[in-house]
Amino acid sequence: MAVMIENKREYFELATQSLLKKLDEMRLDKMSRIRAKNFTRAIRDAMTKTYVQTQTFNLFPHECALCYDSLGFCRVSSLTFVNLMSEHGMLNEDWNLYVINSKFGEHHFLKHKPDNMVFDLTFDQFTVDNIDIPYNTAHRTFVGLLDGNDPTRDFYKAGGFDKMKPLDLPLISFKDR
Repeated sequence: MAVMIENKREYFELATQSLLKKLDEMRLDKMSRIRAKNFTRAIRDAMTKTYVQTQTFNLFPHECALCYDSLGFCRVSSLTFVNLMSEHGMLNEDWNLYVINSKFGEHHFLKHKPDNMVFDLTFDQFTVDNIDIPYNTAHRTFVGLLDGNDPTRDFYKAGGFDKMKPLDLPLISFKDR
C-alpha cells in the first residue's frame, strides 16, 4: 500500500511540473509567468495538506489519505488562481473558467484566452487513473463565488492565500448560473 501512495505522490509532483512547463508555452509576459508559476506551485502544495483538505471539504483527517490529492479541487483551485492573477481590483480577463459535465460529475478548468490553451490545475485527478478528460465538451462558465458558503473561501483561507491577497471575486447570482 505504501508504494501505491508513494507513486501517487511522485505522479502528483510530475503533474505539477508539467503545469509549470505549460505556463512557459503560453503567451505570458515575464512577470505574469513568474506569478503564475508561483501561484500554481502554492495552490498545488496546498492540495497536499491535510489541514487544507479537511477545511475545504469538511472531512475528517483520516479520510484525506483515501483520495488522490487533487481530487475535488478543480473549481476552488481555478478560482483561487484567477483571483491571485487579478490585479488592481480588476478581474484578470486572460483566464476563462470552463466546466465539463460528464459521468464523473462537474470538472472545472481554465483556458488562457490569448492562446486558447487549457490550463487544468487538477487534470491529474483523472489521468492518474487513465481517464481521458473530454475538454471538447466543456462550456464557459462564470468566474465568481456562489455564496457565503462557497468552498473556495475555505480553500483560500486554509491555504493561506488570504495573506497574499484578499479573495475579491464577484458573487454569482442565481440568474447568472
